[in-house]
Amino acid sequence: MEKKEQTTGKKKLGLQIAVTGIVLLVLVWILLQHSFKSGASSEQLLQIASEFNKSYPVMVDDYTRLDDATVLKDSVLQFNFTLINTAKEDVDMVAIQEDLPPAIISDVIKNPLMKILRDHQVTIIYHYKDKNGKFVYKFPVTPDLYETK
Repeated sequence: MEKKEQTTGKKKLGLQIAVTGIVLLVLVWILLQHSFKSGASSEQLLQIASEFNKSYPVMVDDYTRLDDATVLKDSVLQFNFTLINTAKEDVDMVAIQEDLPPAIISDVIKNPLMKILRDHQVTIIYHYKDKNGKFVYKFPVTPDLYETK
Protein backbone atom coordinates (compact mmCIF):
# COMPACT_ATOMS: atom_id res chain seq x y z
CA MET A 1 0.00 0.00 0.00
CA GLU A 2 2.80 2.40 0.92
CA LYS A 3 4.63 1.57 -2.34
CA LYS A 4 1.52 2.46 -4.37
CA GLU A 5 1.16 5.82 -2.57
CA GLN A 6 4.85 6.57 -3.21
CA THR A 7 4.48 5.77 -6.93
CA THR A 8 1.36 7.94 -7.15
CA GLY A 9 3.24 10.81 -5.49
CA LYS A 10 6.10 10.50 -7.95
CA LYS A 11 3.70 10.48 -10.90
CA LYS A 12 2.09 13.64 -9.55
CA LEU A 13 5.56 15.24 -9.43
CA GLY A 14 6.05 14.30 -13.08
CA LEU A 15 2.75 15.88 -14.05
CA GLN A 16 3.58 19.02 -12.05
CA ILE A 17 6.83 19.31 -13.96
CA ALA A 18 4.88 19.05 -17.22
CA VAL A 19 2.50 21.78 -16.16
CA THR A 20 5.49 23.91 -15.19
CA GLY A 21 6.90 23.61 -18.67
CA ILE A 22 3.60 24.50 -20.27
CA VAL A 23 3.19 27.62 -18.11
CA LEU A 24 6.72 28.63 -19.03
CA LEU A 25 5.96 28.37 -22.74
CA VAL A 26 3.10 30.83 -22.37
CA LEU A 27 5.48 33.31 -20.73
CA VAL A 28 8.01 32.83 -23.50
CA TRP A 29 5.37 33.50 -26.13
CA ILE A 30 4.67 36.96 -24.76
CA LEU A 31 8.27 38.05 -25.26
CA LEU A 32 8.77 36.18 -28.50
CA GLN A 33 5.69 37.75 -30.04
CA HIS A 34 7.41 41.13 -29.88
CA SER A 35 11.00 40.06 -30.53
CA PHE A 36 11.14 38.05 -33.75
CA LYS A 37 11.45 39.79 -37.06
CA SER A 38 12.55 36.87 -39.22
CA GLY A 39 14.04 33.64 -37.96
CA ALA A 40 15.32 33.04 -34.45
CA SER A 41 18.86 34.33 -34.14
CA SER A 42 21.11 33.94 -31.14
CA GLU A 43 20.97 37.70 -30.68
CA GLN A 44 17.18 37.71 -30.45
CA LEU A 45 17.14 34.76 -28.08
CA LEU A 46 19.90 36.35 -25.96
CA GLN A 47 17.71 39.44 -25.61
CA ILE A 48 14.77 37.30 -24.54
CA ALA A 49 16.87 35.27 -22.09
CA SER A 50 18.31 38.49 -20.65
CA GLU A 51 14.84 39.89 -20.05
CA PHE A 52 13.68 36.68 -18.41
CA ASN A 53 16.79 36.42 -16.26
CA LYS A 54 16.07 39.83 -14.72
CA SER A 55 13.17 38.25 -12.85
CA TYR A 56 14.78 34.89 -12.06
CA PRO A 57 14.88 32.84 -10.01
CA VAL A 58 11.12 32.46 -9.71
CA MET A 59 9.00 29.78 -8.07
CA VAL A 60 6.77 28.18 -10.68
CA ASP A 61 4.94 26.02 -8.15
CA ASP A 62 5.56 24.57 -4.68
CA TYR A 63 8.11 22.10 -6.08
CA THR A 64 9.81 23.80 -8.99
CA ARG A 65 11.98 26.89 -9.32
CA LEU A 66 12.91 28.38 -12.68
CA ASP A 67 16.51 29.46 -12.23
CA ASP A 68 17.40 31.04 -15.55
CA ALA A 69 17.31 30.85 -19.32
CA THR A 70 20.34 30.34 -21.52
CA VAL A 71 20.86 30.49 -25.26
CA LEU A 72 22.84 27.54 -26.55
CA LYS A 73 22.89 28.55 -30.25
CA ASP A 74 20.59 29.97 -32.92
CA SER A 75 17.02 28.86 -32.31
CA VAL A 76 17.86 26.95 -29.11
CA LEU A 77 16.73 28.29 -25.76
CA GLN A 78 17.25 26.33 -22.53
CA PHE A 79 15.28 26.84 -19.34
CA ASN A 80 16.96 25.59 -16.17
CA PHE A 81 14.76 24.34 -13.36
CA THR A 82 15.42 23.07 -9.84
CA LEU A 83 13.18 20.57 -8.06
CA ILE A 84 13.66 22.34 -4.74
CA ASN A 85 12.36 19.65 -2.38
CA THR A 86 13.39 16.56 -4.28
CA ALA A 87 16.63 14.58 -4.44
CA LYS A 88 17.48 12.82 -7.69
CA GLU A 89 17.12 9.38 -6.13
CA ASP A 90 13.50 10.21 -5.17
CA VAL A 91 12.43 11.14 -8.69
CA ASP A 92 10.34 8.59 -10.57
CA MET A 93 12.15 8.78 -13.90
CA VAL A 94 9.75 6.37 -15.57
CA ALA A 95 6.81 8.65 -14.74
CA ILE A 96 8.67 11.75 -15.91
CA GLN A 97 9.77 10.13 -19.17
CA GLU A 98 6.25 8.87 -19.84
CA ASP A 99 4.24 11.90 -18.73
CA LEU A 100 6.35 14.99 -19.37
CA PRO A 101 7.21 14.82 -23.10
CA PRO A 102 3.72 14.08 -24.43
CA ALA A 103 2.14 16.81 -22.29
CA ILE A 104 4.58 19.48 -23.41
CA ILE A 105 4.57 18.44 -27.06
CA SER A 106 0.78 18.38 -27.11
CA ASP A 107 0.60 21.88 -25.68
CA VAL A 108 3.15 23.23 -28.15
CA ILE A 109 1.15 21.74 -31.04
CA LYS A 110 -2.33 22.71 -29.87
CA ASN A 111 -1.81 25.97 -28.01
CA PRO A 112 -2.31 28.97 -30.32
CA LEU A 113 0.06 30.97 -28.11
CA MET A 114 2.86 28.64 -29.23
CA LYS A 115 2.42 29.53 -32.89
CA ILE A 116 5.27 32.05 -32.76
CA LEU A 117 7.63 29.35 -31.49
CA ARG A 118 6.51 26.92 -34.16
CA ASP A 119 6.76 29.55 -36.89
CA HIS A 120 10.35 30.32 -35.98
CA GLN A 121 11.31 26.69 -35.32
CA VAL A 122 12.69 27.35 -31.85
CA THR A 123 14.00 24.39 -29.90
CA ILE A 124 13.27 24.74 -26.21
CA ILE A 125 15.22 22.60 -23.81
CA TYR A 126 13.83 21.92 -20.35
CA HIS A 127 16.72 21.12 -18.03
CA TYR A 128 15.94 19.89 -14.50
CA LYS A 129 18.24 19.39 -11.53
CA ASP A 130 17.47 18.25 -8.02
CA LYS A 131 17.68 20.16 -4.74
CA ASN A 132 21.39 19.26 -4.50
CA GLY A 133 22.25 20.49 -7.99
CA LYS A 134 22.41 17.01 -9.54
CA PHE A 135 21.17 16.62 -13.09
CA VAL A 136 17.75 14.92 -13.23
CA TYR A 137 16.28 15.25 -16.70
CA LYS A 138 16.61 17.16 -19.95
CA PHE A 139 13.95 17.29 -22.61
CA PRO A 140 14.36 19.18 -25.89
CA VAL A 141 11.22 20.21 -27.74
CA THR A 142 12.46 20.33 -31.33
CA PRO A 143 10.61 21.52 -34.44
CA ASP A 144 10.25 17.97 -35.75
CA LEU A 145 8.26 17.14 -32.60
CA TYR A 146 5.76 19.95 -33.05
CA GLU A 147 5.53 20.54 -36.80
CA THR A 148 2.05 19.73 -37.99
CA LYS A 149 1.45 17.62 -41.04
